[in-house]
Amino acid sequence: MELKKRRIGTSDLLVSEAALGCMSLGTEKEKALSLLDEAIDLGINYLDTADLYDFGTNEEIVGEAIKNRRQDLILATKRRQPL
Repeated sequence: MELKKRRIGTSDLLVSEAALGCMSLGTEKEKALSLLDEAIDLGINYLDTADLYDFGTNEEIVGEAIKNRRQDLILATKRRQPL
């Protein structure tokens, strides 16, 4: 199954109509990796994460899941600002 993709502006980037917000992946590594693999296999190519999700563990898990297919994915991340 392949999700519909849309072009971002006039760029060459094609983004899936559905994205995966990774905030709730949790810290159970194997479970999170399985979920990420399934989402990507279903055609989701846009992932959203942040360094503050689970104190950085989230970005580490996402990084491991995408390391061999980074060129196929669009990754959004954020960083917290000191108060």
